[in-house]
Amino acid sequence: MSPFGTDLIYYKPWLYFVIIQTLGLTIFIIGMADNLNFYFRGRARSFRNSPGFAAMIKIFLHEVLLQRQLFTRGFFRWLNHILIFWGFLGLLSLSAIGVLLKIVPGDAAFYQFFTAGSGYLYYKFVGDLAGLMVLAGAVSALIGRLRAAPGSNIDTRFSDTAALGILVVLVLTGFMLESLRLAAAPGDPAAQYSFVANFMAGFIEGGQVPRFLMTAFWTFHATLNAVFVAYLPFSKLAHVFAAPAEIVINASEEQLRGDLYGYLR
Repeated sequence: MSPFGTDLIYYKPWLYFVIIQTLGLTIFIIGMADNLNFYFRGRARSFRNSPGFAAMIKIFLHEVLLQRQLFTRGFFRWLNHILIFWGFLGLLSLSAIGVLLKIVPGDAAFYQFFTAGSGYLYYKFVGDLAGLMVLAGAVSALIGRLRAAPGSNIDTRFSDTAALGILVVLVLTGFMLESLRLAAAPGDPAAQYSFVANFMAGFIEGGQVPRFLMTAFWTFHATLNAVFVAYLPFSKLAHVFAAPAEIVINASEEQLRGDLYGYLR
């Protein structure tokens, strides 16, 4: 069974989903635009110089994908960030695929690959792996903030702690939804690829899963997702989106100064 055919198992209020996701995305765009406007205010002169594209690519690889500078500040801090960053990219990629599958024709090769072909297995495995990465990074970061001693260099603002808490609950409810789906429709040959949800489904009686509970859980998860997206620009997690753009744009300036990235010299 395709992960995009769960409407056959329980009811999903798609109109509500579209409304709240549109609202959350609108707030996200407005908030990020305000953040970027604040950052770029007074930096117009930097864009008068021709950008060094080779430097931009090198910094993108080292500082965005591998985050070398953060690694120098501490392994566990880097590990938490890299887990959330790469896990987030994985989940965003799957979300993009899900949107495309709502648009492309049912007989298209892309649609068939992800609903009936091996792409279905990749989708489920990457979904659980990315979710587990985000969960591990967020829980570790959350514990670090809660246990931080007064005067430490760890930012313990409530807004950032709340964002991590929402992220943890969001991932957990996502795993719960998939486990409920697997319990309600046993025999899915690809269940083993949803290794986290499949493990959780083993604790649920398949015949005793009320459909209204699955709908309620799905609605809660969708609502929490919209809340999280809307809240992102106002939390420290906004740098997951803003930092890569800032680092790459600053590449030429850093190359001229030569005071931050030694490998650009």
